[in-house]
Amino acid sequence: MRILAFLWICTLAVGGCASFTSSKRSADACSQAASSKPFRSAESVALAGKYELTLISQWQDERGKLVRGQIELWAPDTLFQHYEPSWYAKYDSKSPGLRLLPKDSITTWMKVPTWRPLIGVVDIDLTVVSVPMSNQLKSRDPFEPGVRLEGSSLQLAPVRLGFLRLDGSSAALTIERTWIGGFSGKWNTSGWGVVIRNGREVPDPEGTFCARRVYGSGLLIGDASSTLAT
Repeated sequence: MRILAFLWICTLAVGGCASFTSSKRSADACSQAASSKPFRSAESVALAGKYELTLISQWQDERGKLVRGQIELWAPDTLFQHYEPSWYAKYDSKSPGLRLLPKDSITTWMKVPTWRPLIGVVDIDLTVVSVPMSNQLKSRDPFEPGVRLEGSSLQLAPVRLGFLRLDGSSAALTIERTWIGGFSGKWNTSGWGVVIRNGREVPDPEGTFCARRVYGSGLLIGDASSTLAT
């Protein structure tokens, strides 16, 4: 009789027992290390390495849904950390219009106040948590890497260095806490349009994440054996 009563209560509860189980599984998937501390950008370089990445959705009816993948971070050349390229050729009376230079022809770089200590690649199915996918996520090109860290924001498929994003959507992981074995925080998406769900406008997808360092040989980005859990 008690079992039936418990099932009846779960049915009435928001999300039911399934939501409770999903939330508990999500909490277990990203349980925080007791030794974690607030993230400081001065320690960014120490985050270089390979990690198992877990994204957990806190969005609408997908709350508690999670996906796992891999992320690798490294420090690019100092030029890419502190400078931005000037992509356009100098004014030429023979060609008065703006002319975009190829990457190997750039000779002018401008120092910027921001610091971009890490770039990297990601292998994860973002569509599981309703985030648009991009082939750029696996790019090792320092101009257009799969991810780029700026401040506490780990940008996914960031805009080409020196450019501004004027359309489309973007996603980023905001690092809040770190420990010797990883880091964690919140993720969010943003765009110029609106998200419509079941005929009504809803906020952009968002959630939490954690990255656990892989020691030894680590995971190979692009390996078909990447793990996904939903």
